Amino acid sequence: MKYFIGKKGFKTKKECEKYTREIIHKLGCCEIDKNHKYFTFFNDLLHNHNNFEEKNGVGVFCFIIQPNQLVRSRYEMSIKRKDESSVVFSWVSCCKFKTKPISHYLSQAMRRAIANDVISYKRSEIIKCNNCGSESENYENYHVDHDDISFKTLMDNFLKTTKLTLPITFDKCKGNLTCFKSDDLIFKTEWVNYHTIHRQYQLLCRTCNLTKK
Repeated sequence: MKYFIGKKGFKTKKECEKYTREIIHKLGCCEIDKNHKYFTFFNDLLHNHNNFEEKNGVGVFCFIIQPNQLVRSRYEMSIKRKDESSVVFSWVSCCKFKTKPISHYLSQAMRRAIANDVISYKRSEIIKCNNCGSESENYENYHVDHDDISFKTLMDNFLKTTKLTLPITFDKCKGNLTCFKSDDLIFKTEWVNYHTIHRQYQLLCRTCNLTKK
């Protein structure tokens, strides 16, 4: 297998497109939320989009299959995000396996770099939703949220102000996640310090995090 969407492998790009098209036509008009059989597949597919960060936004609440606005006999897909905004995305382009821009991997590495800070914050806090006050959910159902200033805003502000050269190559760490190379330790450290100074966290239960505006 040469091409992968998540763990699903395909010999050719055309095979991937055919497989995806068959799923869409089999399902017809519907919403695909996290409890749906094919949510993971479409979420993995979206990660293959060249403008993933822009399309994903604050995160996917559900995928929607709907009639194409120009050719009603065909289907198109859109995303309903966790902030209730929505956007159409080309699932066909996701099957073309185009090379992703450096900014995609840089964003992933910067998010990975602050993972320990996120974990430490959650472990240090009383587990209670800052919005609805819930404290009876399972531990994993409470999420650390960037309150007031979003992660993307912090990242963009840092990139505008840093005088360091931006990394253009990256390593893969545990879980096949993108991370910084050891050669970029100074950049990583400066970013983590900047994020620690400017970030504001809050704990939200899963429901409040999904519906946050």
